[in-house]
Amino acid sequence: MIGAGVAGLAAARALTAAGWRVTIFEARDRAGGRILTDRGNPDLPLDLGPSWVHGTHKNPVVRLLERAGAAFETTDWESYALYVKGKRQKDCAWAFAVFDYLDERKERIARDETVEAAMQRFFDKRNYSAIERKTVEQIAYCEIVTEFGANLRDMSLACYDEGEEPAGGDAFVLGGFDRLTAAMAQGQDIRFGAEVVAVRDLGDQVEVECADAREICDVVVATIPLALLQAGAIRFSPPFDPRRRAALAGLGMGHLHKSFLLFDRVFWPKQKRLVIVHEGKLWNEFLNMSEETGAPLLIGLHGGAEEDEVAAMSKDEVAASALAVLRRAFPDAPAPVRVVTSDWARDRFTRGSYSFLPLGASFDMFAALAEPHGRILFAGEHTHTIYHATVLGAYLSGIRAAEDALRLRSGAAIA
Repeated sequence: MIGAGVAGLAAARALTAAGWRVTIFEARDRAGGRILTDRGNPDLPLDLGPSWVHGTHKNPVVRLLERAGAAFETTDWESYALYVKGKRQKDCAWAFAVFDYLDERKERIARDETVEAAMQRFFDKRNYSAIERKTVEQIAYCEIVTEFGANLRDMSLACYDEGEEPAGGDAFVLGGFDRLTAAMAQGQDIRFGAEVVAVRDLGDQVEVECADAREICDVVVATIPLALLQAGAIRFSPPFDPRRRAALAGLGMGHLHKSFLLFDRVFWPKQKRLVIVHEGKLWNEFLNMSEETGAPLLIGLHGGAEEDEVAAMSKDEVAASALAVLRRAFPDAPAPVRVVTSDWARDRFTRGSYSFLPLGASFDMFAALAEPHGRILFAGEHTHTIYHATVLGAYLSGIRAAEDALRLRSGAAIA
């Protein structure tokens, strides 16, 4: 097994339960992969990776989290407080008309285009003022860019918003998402600091090469993130076939940056999403997390190109930049007393947050990455056609890879 994230741990648990001896090679010094909880304040765990489960009904990730002692708070994403020129707006429903337009155009087009191109067509049909257009752009950023971690100029309209999730809505995980991987890692043989550099299918066995060791295995399940596969961080032998290479070239890796801003008091309204329209590109929205956490906490999300900009800032610069925007609506807002940020794009073992579909991509590409490569199998959110970009997708892909491994060892065909 390569990788002790959710996909790798799910596969390892399933194979261990079937009586296999499983070794997990993990490059980091911890399990969890992109699940990482900052516990600098024991009373306020902050999830730098996933914070929400998407769909709570019949979701196995929810069941595992519950067994690990986590609780949940359903999030109402339609709860907005909109500020224009510093004034709270009574009505912001008009700013959401762009999403109806995108859905309608997606059904009409014969040839795919980017979401940005479709939005430009929307604006061309309306006589919006500069402030009205900026309002729509910020809300579109909140609903799309921070959802997919990708620039609008890169995203496929045909594939936009086509994913699925279980029923039950989105729920914030209370107590830290790392409870999931801590529970899943129990009893597993994990070799930390084992950075795999090559995997070779020898016909009836597989050789795994690390920097200072080699090991022969019956089957290997590789769960490394999409961006590492695209970069050739591990050498696979034999080389990938054209279908897998095309999928790697066609899919994108989204970047999402989280900024946790802790204050000494709550100075904002009860709504979940605070949108303060301004001329800058950063801080398109703040998420009000005070009810869930019991602390005066806001989260700022940045995706795509803006992720690069905010990730280059120091924590003091992040605080000052966010405060300048907040004070447009709340002139007496105090400075944050603590700032915690993520930076998955610059993490050498992920190089991004999760997969997305750029212009020219298709859902078949996820299926192509899930196909066995001889005795080398693959799992991870980028290999799940329906629930890609989610913890659930990663978990289910690990279960599927374990089932493939069982069939491969028994000599049965893999569907």
